[in-house]
Amino acid sequence: LDNRGFGCINRLQMATGGANFNNLLKDARHDTLPDIDFAAHARSLGAVGEHVSSTGDLEAALRRSRDNDRTTVIVIDTDPLVSTEAGGHWWDVAVPEVSMRKEVNAARKAYEENWLRAASNDRMKPYVTIFPKLMKLEKKFADAGGTLLAGTDPTGYGGVVPGFSGKREIELLVEAGFSFPQALKIATLNGAHYLGRDHDIGSLAVGKRADIVVVSGDPLKNPAAIEAMPLVFKKGVGYDSNAIFEAMKGQAGLY
Repeated sequence: LDNRGFGCINRLQMATGGANFNNLLKDARHDTLPDIDFAAHARSLGAVGEHVSSTGDLEAALRRSRDNDRTTVIVIDTDPLVSTEAGGHWWDVAVPEVSMRKEVNAARKAYEENWLRAASNDRMKPYVTIFPKLMKLEKKFADAGGTLLAGTDPTGYGGVVPGFSGKREIELLVEAGFSFPQALKIATLNGAHYLGRDHDIGSLAVGKRADIVVVSGDPLKNPAAIEAMPLVFKKGVGYDSNAIFEAMKGQAGLY
């Protein structure tokens, strides 16, 4: 699908009250607007490549491609600014709560109204059943010798916030059956090992670099204790978490 840039991301950006910025080729800095022939590019790499101009031509090209003995690339132009309900979607991008742009404030109001409607219907019910099964799956994966990593995607309906979501993920790992030390290792050392950096980061040891948090409570008895981190040390400097939160009131999410 050739939409002259990143049409999907551009629509997401505009839907959250943002302005066009560098997602479409026409909005990027250029001397001459590029006209890329993806079908010719595919042929230059040894694939079968063709350009079609209608859905009927696309269906015919797909039927022809079944008889090809190598990779087939079929290119069709799309409108980068238009989407359809038939296409559906699987992700959701939260809208900032605080902004000086009236477009963002309007998008936030609509966003909250949509989620209130979604929470009152049956759309969310399957996740209540699916989520515990996924937790069992990751525990069985790790028990079988798999290396489990932690990481959250700070999108969604606003409940996935960087930093806070990482702590919540550790709590959920404990709920899935891991001990707190196991969950903490998944969230720290496992990731460092996967990236090939465990010799330098990922755990507290002599000669390794580490940022340290002070937890108010005993997470071995109550994993939710990690929600209270009054002090965070980064590069040897201690930061008062509550003082930072107080200073950032009204600023977080500012667009």
